[in-house]
Amino acid sequence: MSSTKRPTGDPNQLPSRRARRAAARAGASGRDPRLASSRTVARKPWWQEPMVWLTVGAVVVGVVVVLFASGAVGGTNKPTAVIVPPATSKAADLVDPADPRALGGANAPIKLEVWADFQCPACALYATEIEPSIVDEYVASGKAHIKFHDYAFLDSRSTTKESQDAAAAARCAAEQGQFWAYHDWLFANQRGENKGAFSRDRLKTIAERVGLDVNAWQSCLDAGEAHAAVAAETKQGADQTVNSTPTLVINGEIQRDAKGNAGALPLDQLRAKFDAILAGETPSPAPSGSPVASATPAASTTPAP
Repeated sequence: MSSTKRPTGDPNQLPSRRARRAAARAGASGRDPRLASSRTVARKPWWQEPMVWLTVGAVVVGVVVVLFASGAVGGTNKPTAVIVPPATSKAADLVDPADPRALGGANAPIKLEVWADFQCPACALYATEIEPSIVDEYVASGKAHIKFHDYAFLDSRSTTKESQDAAAAARCAAEQGQFWAYHDWLFANQRGENKGAFSRDRLKTIAERVGLDVNAWQSCLDAGEAHAAVAAETKQGADQTVNSTPTLVINGEIQRDAKGNAGALPLDQLRAKFDAILAGETPSPAPSGSPVASATPAASTTPAP
């Protein structure tokens, strides 16, 4: 009589089907089935770990944000912060009561006309380095009268109209008696040509910083009359042979260097011309070999059509 051999352990429990199959596979492979539960699962390569991908993604997002903020991605490098100009010597009592874009008495013996574009680097250097001394030494003493003229042309080939917009914005500031303050803020915030320094938003910010009635200023700018006046005066300058900025005109005569180029002459040469007028003499031309202006960039010239 044969007997069935039961497995060790619980004498009343037969091996399960799964256990019998595992035992069969183990027998076929020669591997102890107990090792299956003690095997260590193989780790993924480090670069496939979720934390690595999260870290890489965060770094990429951070770099993109920095690039956009700096202007290196997404268009031109547009300046954001508005710079406060240095203290000005153009006191309110020096403004010509008959012309908010002029300084000094209309009967002064020296009549200085300045044709400029607010985007012109040479104009900015003249306005910040030379003109303040002229105001202090000649306008404040009643000897000179300065008249500003628009020659807004540096945006003629641009899809944006920053020269014209800036000039029109300054004219709208003039309606509130703040042309010269706005003039100084514009030149302090000049940052290249047609690169967003004089966008409408920044012009409005400057109006706020100057202390204008911004609603009235905005209405003036939107009306279009200031833009039309800028265009008309620019054409007037071209008709008078102005073709570069800055162009200085003293008592009706365009000032030129020894090479015949218009521009901002050095302060000492301008002083010599002014003093000659005050002495009743005819100002002599610029001496041979004189620079256009000490440390002044070349004047901006009207491009050929």
